[in-house]
Amino acid sequence: MKMIMSLVLLTAVMMGCKTAKNTTQSPPTSGVQQLTIKATPCYGTCPVFEMTVRSDKSANYLAQRHNNGQQGLYRAVIDGRNYEQLIALLMATDFPNLKEEYTVGATDLPSMDLEITYEGSKVKKIHDYGARGTDELKALYDFVKTLRETQQWQRME
Repeated sequence: MKMIMSLVLLTAVMMGCKTAKNTTQSPPTSGVQQLTIKATPCYGTCPVFEMTVRSDKSANYLAQRHNNGQQGLYRAVIDGRNYEQLIALLMATDFPNLKEEYTVGATDLPSMDLEITYEGSKVKKIHDYGARGTDELKALYDFVKTLRETQQWQRME
């Protein structure tokens, strides 16, 4: 009798596992139309800029302060290898499942603000005070900062 009850209980548990709903969204495998990242000021020499990269690899870069001598509006086409790496880093963040806000318990730090448009009209916005939300986000931020120096930016102003 104990054996039958154990099997019934095990079957009920297994069926419950099969019907459990996944509450997280699956990350998109493609379909990112645009990524905009804004770096906000701190009380030191943190770079302040905004960069938008679109799916056709065209990009705008507004350098405001502390950008290695760059200031003003620039345009470029991100080279293929760097674009693929940018999208891979973005996908590694699992951005649909990230929180909308991250913060650290310190003052005078810059923020990174992300806006990702994907799969038609979906938009994910993330505000990251201190730029330390997740390890994957930090890697994305670092890569975007390198794009300021590695692409063929043409000044527009």
